Amino acid sequence: MQYFINFLRTPLPGKGPEVLAAVKASLDATGRPGNLTAPISVPNPTQNGPSFVSLIGGFQNLDEVDTMMESSFDSDEVQSRLASIDALCHRTSYILSENLSGPVERPDGFQANLISRTFFNSKMGSRNDLLATLLDVREKIDSTGKPMVSRPLAGQGGLIRVTSMAGSLQELEDNRKDALAKLASAGVLDLLTQSPWRSVGRVVHRVQV
Repeated sequence: MQYFINFLRTPLPGKGPEVLAAVKASLDATGRPGNLTAPISVPNPTQNGPSFVSLIGGFQNLDEVDTMMESSFDSDEVQSRLASIDALCHRTSYILSENLSGPVERPDGFQANLISRTFFNSKMGSRNDLLATLLDVREKIDSTGKPMVSRPLAGQGGLIRVTSMAGSLQELEDNRKDALAKLASAGVLDLLTQSPWRSVGRVVHRVQV
């Protein structure tokens, strides 16, 4: 399975542009594929400001994640760079996740401008059923590219994330409506502890390796 790391950073008031520029430079320095999204619609508008979400990917196994982390902790330059970004933020979080749906495939010429992240929290004992249902629905979705189904390696054990990409807001909305209809038909809501929650971000930086 493939793995990826998300970094969620909530800038201090007035520090958004500085955080954005610093995270772009930090992503470029990793030498790994990734992207950075700026929020355009958040699940909880009362939280302490919107967060920038960056992604470092391309890890084929956890040994590769270990190698990168060891290299980062052993590098004063990397630690100083990350600390300088954290100093501009109200909060910084890190999430290591496993891709459960296989390689991400996109049609030639397709460029994702928007990323939707939807979180599903399964009832006790229903995680495997939820995962199987989400993977089945994924194959039936008619969109430019299939969404990615993943799980964080820490946090709530029943949490599963579905990440969708689109070229425009209208395409993203059309995909959402199609997915909702198929999820409802598959009985996904019966497997959840609560309604899914979703965030939408615009891709403002890409790193292709």
